[in-house]
Amino acid sequence: MPCSSRPSPQAFALLGLSPLRPSALNFIPICWTPPPIPWIKCNTNGSFRSPNTGGFGDIFRDSESNFMGAFAFNVEVPSAIDAEILAIMEAIRVALVKRWTHVWIETDSTLVIKYFNSPSLIPWRLKIAWLNSIHLAHQINIRISHIFREGNAIADKLANYGAMNEGSIWWRMLPGFLRPSFGNDLESRTSYRVR
Repeated sequence: MPCSSRPSPQAFALLGLSPLRPSALNFIPICWTPPPIPWIKCNTNGSFRSPNTGGFGDIFRDSESNFMGAFAFNVEVPSAIDAEILAIMEAIRVALVKRWTHVWIETDSTLVIKYFNSPSLIPWRLKIAWLNSIHLAHQINIRISHIFREGNAIADKLANYGAMNEGSIWWRMLPGFLRPSFGNDLESRTSYRVR
């Protein structure tokens, strides 16, 4: 019996493999970029650790990547999306208190962006608070956009800090545990997302 350079489909099936050739991996470069003047960029994230335990956190930076503040909150929530929504609502509240007129919110949650653009889709348990936040957001210029998780490392660390620590905290100066990720963003270091 002559040798074949390609195994038979039965051999693939026996091994539980697909006879199709795998496609090459696609590497997407990701890096955080500062906003244009006069915008302040707010990266936001939520974290869900266990039933009813979560956290959220945001960081604010200006067009020169200067640190303008950050916070982390510990919250009782039934899901990760609730924490993500609360992070956006708190970002809007902070922007109003600080009287920032141009705030660009960046999140790795495409669902939150969908809720922002279509408020009627929000889960009922947060609907009134969300609609109030959206109404308040009309007092300032606000943008919302998506960033992959690899470009949202600082907000992720803040959300995890919130989930693991009681209460809430506002930082006026960059906390030490954020310095490595902050430096990466400051230098526009590229991370890669594999698809």
